[in-house]
Amino acid sequence: MSTLAGMQTISPQTNRTGGFTDLDAVKKNLEDKKLKEMCSEFESVLFNCMLKSMRNTVEKTGLFYGGQAEDVYTGMLDQEYAKIMSSNTKGSLAQALYKQISPQKNEANTNSKLIGDVII
Repeated sequence: MSTLAGMQTISPQTNRTGGFTDLDAVKKNLEDKKLKEMCSEFESVLFNCMLKSMRNTVEKTGLFYGGQAEDVYTGMLDQEYAKIMSSNTKGSLAQALYKQISPQKNEANTNSKLIGDVII
């Protein structure tokens, strides 16, 4: 970028071959990142529901129950646990969901074999 009398000019981005950057590729990359984030958030919501259901199975007694404040705190704690669980899992539900939803992956999957519900 060069400056002319204090004004900044914008030079077009180029790729390694010297051509202009493919805007469609940039758009697909952004959509791909957004889809991955959405799949991860969905997995986090599922983990949160699971943790909430698990906490509801434990009987609340007067001796150890902190009231509404404890309910709010454990709800927030479960949300954070769910985020951590979804970010630390390998071969996670979010990855499987992404593979099923992603249009790029679906095109590649049409050439693969389908056995039951598993794509090989």
